[in-house]
Order: sequence, then structure tokens, then C-alpha cells
Amino acid sequence: MRSISAIILTLNEADFLPGCLKSLEWVDEIVVVDAGSKDKTLEIAKKASAKIVTSSWQGFSPQRNLGAKESKGEWLLYVDADERVSNELQNEMQILLKNQAVPHNLYQIPHRNYILGKWLRFGGWYPDYQGRLIKKTAFKGWVGELHEHPEVEGTTGTLKGELIHLTHRGLQWMLEKTIRYTRLEAELRYQAGHPQINVGHFFSASLREFWIRGIRKSGWRDGIRGWIEILYQAFNQFLIMVWLWEMQQGKTMKKTYEDLDREIGNEL
Repeated sequence: MRSISAIILTLNEADFLPGCLKSLEWVDEIVVVDAGSKDKTLEIAKKASAKIVTSSWQGFSPQRNLGAKESKGEWLLYVDADERVSNELQNEMQILLKNQAVPHNLYQIPHRNYILGKWLRFGGWYPDYQGRLIKKTAFKGWVGELHEHPEVEGTTGTLKGELIHLTHRGLQWMLEKTIRYTRLEAELRYQAGHPQINVGHFFSASLREFWIRGIRKSGWRDGIRGWIEILYQAFNQFLIMVWLWEMQQGKTMKKTYEDLDREIGNEL
């Protein structure tokens, strides 16, 4: 069988890394690209005989590209710390890479997303295909700052086995992620010259997301967790519009309040 290097990006992933590593015991090499963990992440990785590469956080694409550069395998398998390779996916990849000729250079893998403790089948959460298995000699690099994807020479295939994703682990976890990701999304849209934000954008962005996830993709069928995610994703779109509006004001809110405080002081 052709050799496989599994690549994992980490930053304080001690709680979930052990399960990820256990699901990868069969690969030829594990490369952990760590962005400065302060917990036991590196200790756990060392016990699993993983190759550890340390690099300050440069973004998803640069970190993933660094992992590829440091890997020795003929094939690259990208797995996040909160993901697990199912037995079905392991068997499928092992059989595939034993073939004399592998048909494609990139393989999309379905994700089974567990959100608030339940596998959500609707609302766009499944199968959630992502390109994760890559022939190294055909690999050109990961691109994109937020919705990153690999550029690979040749054709793309699809696997049936799943990556199990343990995500959206409670409201506090979700809110912390939301602050970072909605701001980054807004920055990308701002840099791309998004039209000036008006009141209509706040409603249209949220309602569009509600329609797509709740109605068109039947998110309501996942019960209360489905409804929470429908409303939460609509809220995310609202926040992106607010970030954008703030960026378009010409001066930061810090400067705005400094000026306001100065004006009030002059009146006293």
C-alpha cells in the first residue's frame, strides 16, 4: 500500500487530540503542526510518536501547506483534532491505495457533523464533502483564508467512508468561534469591496441563511438542535453585516468613543 502521512493542525487540543490520534494509528506518519499550545497537546503528540512542527499561527492554508512540506508520505490525509477517521473510511482508503492505479489525485470525504451532541443530517450539515486525501506529487497548495481548499493537478473523486466531526460543543464554544470567524469573513468581504451596508443588508443576509438552512435544506427536521443551528447561522450572517458596517465607518469605534468623550468633556 502507498504510504500515508496524516496532518493535524493544533492549538491547545489536549481534550480532543487523543481520540483523533487513536483513529490514525494505522497510517505511516502523523505530522502535528502546532501553533503554540500551552496545554498538554505536544506531550500527547509525542507519546503517539508524531512528528511535531511548531509555527506561530499564519492562517489555515499556510499551516496546512507547512504540514505537507514536512510530510514524507506519498499521500496526504488532513484530519482536524476534533475529527476521527471512521473504520469504514480507513478500510476504503487502504483498499484504494493498494490498487495498481489510483484513479484520482484528490478525494472528497463526507463529514458526519455532531453538533450540540447530535449528528445533524439536514440543514447543509451532511454530507459536507471536503477534499482531504491528496496525492502529494499532484499537490499544488492550500488556498483561501477562511474557506480554504486544496489545489491539486488532475481529477477529483469521492469516498463513501466518513470523517466524524465533533463540533459546536456548547454555546460558549460556539460564541468564541463566532467572534473570530464572522470578523474574518467580514474582513474578506471588506477587502473585496462589499457595497455600503444599509439596514436591508441586516435583514436580507439573515433571512437568506434562514431560508437556505431551515427550509431549502430542511434543517428543521433535526429537531431542537436543528432549529438552534438555523437561528444561530442566521445570527452569524447578521454579525458579519455588523462587522462590515463598523469597518466602513471610516474610523474605529475606539476612535469614535475617544472623540465622543472629548466632546462631552468640552461641554462639562
